[in-house]
Amino acid sequence: MPSNPTRVLCGEDDEDSRELLTAILKQGKPNAWYLVVQCKSCGVRRLISRAPSQGKAEILRDYKHSSVECGHADVYSVEDIERYRHKAA
Repeated sequence: MPSNPTRVLCGEDDEDSRELLTAILKQGKPNAWYLVVQCKSCGVRRLISRAPSQGKAEILRDYKHSSVECGHADVYSVEDIERYRHKAA
C-alpha cells in the first residue's frame, strides 16, 4: 500500500470509481496507474498524470489543473490527489 495517505481507487468499488473508469476508458491502459484530482469547483474528477511507480511511490509535489468542464484552475496538494488503477477489460 502506498505510504501517501491518498485514496486508492480500484475502478469498480463505488459510484465515484465507476464514473472515473468511464471517463478514462478512452485514454487509460489496462493495469496502468494514474493520478486523479477532483475539481474544487464543479466536482468532476480528471486524470492528471500517469503514475509510473505502479501506485507505490509517495506523491511529492502539488499539481496545477484546469477543469475542462467549468474552466476553474487550481493547485491540488498531495492530500487532494488520488491514485487510480485502470483495470483490464
